[in-house]
Amino acid sequence: MDLLAATAASRSRPQQQFLTDETARFFLGGRQCGKTSVAIAAALSVVASGNDCTLVAPTHTQAVELKGKLHSYRNDRVARATLTRLEFQNGATVSVLRGEAYPKQADRETTLVVDEAQGLRREQVLSMLDPDTPGTLHTMCGSSSPMGVDLELIAAYSRYDYVLAPTLTNPAVGPSDAVEINRKHAQSARDSVRDD
Repeated sequence: MDLLAATAASRSRPQQQFLTDETARFFLGGRQCGKTSVAIAAALSVVASGNDCTLVAPTHTQAVELKGKLHSYRNDRVARATLTRLEFQNGATVSVLRGEAYPKQADRETTLVVDEAQGLRREQVLSMLDPDTPGTLHTMCGSSSPMGVDLELIAAYSRYDYVLAPTLTNPAVGPSDAVEINRKHAQSARDSVRDD
């Protein structure tokens, strides 16, 4: 089964909401809430539209594992594969970068999909949101826990909406209202910055 269809049909409403919401760019949650599946589905949607994609993860090993998972889901459509790049039959490519290589090795025209973003440096995450740096942010997945970079705070103050998947660390967020709650939270955070 195609990962996009499987994720859309999954019982994980936050994943489905994220993948169908054009304004959401951050998918946040704890362990085993589907962050990597969302990153792979997002990369597949970029490739399906004929655009190049760059997968970014904190370490080279994580980035290559992401590429391997992506390859296994769409093996029938991969024309050529190297250690750090997949070329699909429609001409679109997926490159993988470890966090330290961004933005030096990122193509300006690429679409960025980031997994485990809390493991990157704060400056790197913020630069991915800057329109003057290489690439256009499509999806940033990461932990909503306070460990590492506080992605929830960055997402709240960015111009993008985010989805917070319910987990043991945030059980009060129900799957059906996760996007709406976070839109209101993000808008109030943006409003407070403008008022200052």
